[in-house]
Amino acid sequence: MDVIGWTVLALYWLLTFVPGTAALCVGWVPPWFRKTVSSPRLSGWADICAGFGGTLAVGPVHRHLGGTPMSAVATTVGFCLFLGAFGLYRRSYRPAPAAASDSPGAAPQRTTAALVPAAADSHQPQAQGDF
Repeated sequence: MDVIGWTVLALYWLLTFVPGTAALCVGWVPPWFRKTVSSPRLSGWADICAGFGGTLAVGPVHRHLGGTPMSAVATTVGFCLFLGAFGLYRRSYRPAPAAASDSPGAAPQRTTAALVPAAADSHQPQAQGDF
């Protein structure tokens, strides 16, 4: 890798490992993510997972492994870690607020309570004669 490659990799590490470590250690999240992240520690794990995944997928590992089968394994593991980070990011975000039922244009809430008669409620104990 040349100087530009190492610079890009160092910048990538700076953008993934530093916020990830801060989120894991003290629960700090960058200001632009504070409204959407509900679990800072999980977001930190996602950052670190993305950092390792990106490094394994396209980083300097391939220079040492050359064309060996381990190079393909490292690339596959790296992409799996990188894609797994997206799942961790998704789990660390807050759910979208539920639509209010009295707002105009909101879809009515569907429940099964109206479909089941009260007498056939399976959650109530049934009268069984003598035991």
